[in-house]
Amino acid sequence: MQPVGNITTFLRHLTTEQRATLYQSPWTCQAVFRSLPSLAKNYVLRMLMIEEPVPQDVVDAWIADVRQFGSFHKQALRSLLSLDVYLRGSEAGRSTYRLHPTFQKHLQWSLSTGGQMLQELPLYVLESAPTQDQLDSYAHEQWEALQMYILDSRYPGPDLPPDVPAQPVDFHSVLLSANLLVGSPDMRTITDTGFQFLMCDSHRQLWTFLGQYIRDAAAASHAEKKESAGEAIADLPSLMSFLMQLGFMHVGRPYALDSLNSMEAIVAGHMMQLGLLFPFEAQGSTYFSPTRLASSLCGGSSGGDAQSTANADIAGGAHIIVESNFKVNAWTTSRVQRSLLSLFCRQEAVLPNFWVGSLTHDSVNAALGTGIKAEEIIEYLKAHAHPHVAMRKPILPENVADQVRLWQAEAERLKPDPAFFLTHLRAASFMMQLLHSLQSTASCFGPTVRHARLLRRKQAMNEYVSTSKQ
Repeated sequence: MQPVGNITTFLRHLTTEQRATLYQSPWTCQAVFRSLPSLAKNYVLRMLMIEEPVPQDVVDAWIADVRQFGSFHKQALRSLLSLDVYLRGSEAGRSTYRLHPTFQKHLQWSLSTGGQMLQELPLYVLESAPTQDQLDSYAHEQWEALQMYILDSRYPGPDLPPDVPAQPVDFHSVLLSANLLVGSPDMRTITDTGFQFLMCDSHRQLWTFLGQYIRDAAAASHAEKKESAGEAIADLPSLMSFLMQLGFMHVGRPYALDSLNSMEAIVAGHMMQLGLLFPFEAQGSTYFSPTRLASSLCGGSSGGDAQSTANADIAGGAHIIVESNFKVNAWTTSRVQRSLLSLFCRQEAVLPNFWVGSLTHDSVNAALGTGIKAEEIIEYLKAHAHPHVAMRKPILPENVADQVRLWQAEAERLKPDPAFFLTHLRAASFMMQLLHSLQSTASCFGPTVRHARLLRRKQAMNEYVSTSKQ
């Protein structure tokens, strides 16, 4: 499977009935609205307080210059229609649009109330809450442990703190279902999709993992409709609603684990293991605080600078400078980033907070053999560029980017194809079979004087053997 990206990509793969069920949660509606393109958001707000269908020609009139902005208008409508946020209709022979009634009602509630349901907490809980540095460090360690579990079979994966009263998530089965790994927990191997997953930013990685986690939980709920191994199974609407609610919680603010129902407590424990929630105790009770990784569930956070927290790569990053001589310098302490750079670079030096390597023909070809594409290498180096380098254009030296693309084109120029080599044939028999191969889908190579024949299709080989016996 390809990386999901965000909630809208996930919802597009669901059925109309499933999306309608999910829109019963105000948190899901808020998350969808936040993830829409800016023009699509404008179209939603234009119709938010309109209960009657709006004719299509009125909606088309919202764009003054159709020639210049018509493509953006169509793209916004396609985005809204694909998510069932806009519903098509017809009145008096005219095509109409209207907002999804349930989506409209919950978005009206969010706009009028602020969409937050906060609880008052005693002072001793606030004093025990973790700092922002502790939240970032915990999220980084837990998510990096998951990445290293995918990348290296020697690593055990993320664990819950021993004093947390929650059930751990079976992340190995989720990774298997997402086709990121194959094999047992002790004998696992990363797939081509797994390599592509690791090359993505933490937001796309998070939604790829959670997308499969949600699908697995919904499938288990639908199949059994009862408790599994003593724990409640989460149905799709309840699970999505709670995850979206986590995305809108204030980063760093404590919440009581006892205030959640049984399903929510199980999911909260899973999110603690993945680094989205930070667990801590205060006077014998367990509380949790959302990390900035949780805020990226909905594309931002309700507390602080939403855009900056949405774009922050909590899972660890590297400040990379690529020189025109193919030298790669990375300021990083992350094991994951060093391992990823070693996939397509030749490692030359490693210091506690500095890594040096080079892009070579052999190292890039080795990465291409694992399923990584040239554009993914280029985009990875751009996305993790040093801030001073990221301000210039182009971010990556053009000769380096072009050479990586050429190496991929070179590797794809010739492709192996199974074949059979036949020799020591009589001339009459050879000419007969040559005529047959030319009339079939097989290819024939070699000079006729040697009476040699190369068949490229197994079907043609079987036909040749059967006719030779006659």
